[in-house]
Amino acid sequence: MLSFLMFIPLLINAQALSPQDKKAAELKRLETGVNTAKTKVDLNERKLAVADSLITAGNQLTSESKTETKSYYSGKEET
Repeated sequence: MLSFLMFIPLLINAQALSPQDKKAAELKRLETGVNTAKTKVDLNERKLAVADSLITAGNQLTSESKTETKSYYSGKEET
């Protein structure tokens, strides 16, 4: 009985909406979905930028370590 009483306002609001109000509500719902998607895209783009910078730094460090390793072994061979 209580659950039925909780749904009465929903039923009244659903019936009271005009077609224009329904379209406006649908448009608002779709806009909310688009904004949520845009937010997720922005977040993923920031994560991608961080990942790219880490990959670039890792490649640079790898290159530097190879150079240092070659320098170390060439100096060791001379002694």
